[in-house]
Amino acid sequence: MNGEKNTPEVEPKPEPEPKPEKTTVSLNLELPIEINERLKALAELWRMSKKQAAQKLLTETIEHRAGIRGL
Repeated sequence: MNGEKNTPEVEPKPEPEPKPEKTTVSLNLELPIEINERLKALAELWRMSKKQAAQKLLTETIEHRAGIRGL
């Protein structure tokens, strides 16, 4: 042997495409409490599965209607 290493040539790996940056947006709005509560409820529903969200909305609708009728 003449001192050279016998290594196969390796093709350079292509650089991975850069991932898009995640952006978090925070809104600091002074909204009436009613609107703010509705937005929080909407965000909660958004994170739920469709079945869970449907059950929650149905339950709240029934409770709301029962409250209106005074049951």
